[in-house]
Amino acid sequence: METLTFGFEGEVKKSNFLIDSTRYRFYPTSEQEQLLRRTLGCVRLVYNKALHTRTEAWYERQERVDYKQTSGMLTEWKKQEELQFQGRS
Repeated sequence: METLTFGFEGEVKKSNFLIDSTRYRFYPTSEQEQLLRRTLGCVRLVYNKALHTRTEAWYERQERVDYKQTSGMLTEWKKQEELQFQGRS
């Protein structure tokens, strides 16, 4: 397995002038890397499922799906058999 390096960079801008910039880098252990990959995969799956649902609702029915509705859907998705792996450690 290749080495996984995570880098984060943040900036605060006021007008067109940079005020502050910070970089963070960490080198996870193989156990941490596995957990990070699993967590990010779950986040990506849920985000894409919610985006698909919202997009479909708008283009097919011109219906907006707000945060509260999406949150309720997430609760229901957690109960679905095909997504049960999301809750396992």
